[in-house]
Amino acid sequence: MLVLQAHPKVFDSIEALPAKHYKQVVSALFSLLKQPQANDVARLQGFDNLKRKDVGEYRIVFEHDSTTLYVWAIGKRNDSTVYKILKRKI
Repeated sequence: MLVLQAHPKVFDSIEALPAKHYKQVVSALFSLLKQPQANDVARLQGFDNLKRKDVGEYRIVFEHDSTTLYVWAIGKRNDSTVYKILKRKI
């Protein structure tokens, strides 16, 4: 199992989610810790090493190595805000 390392704003984003979406996103994070290269994970266009996992209405943007899962952003799937956040962070 990988170790989770997330940008501080990611935790704020998770806490602000409604209960149903909170459970979905946290569950997806746990599954990514076990298997970060699942079938429903895709490369994020425009960014070299970043991947995305869509969870209901939300998108988790992350990358990983052999020991750590780095989560960069969590946001609405159909909203360009996630990409704006990523461009500022990276």
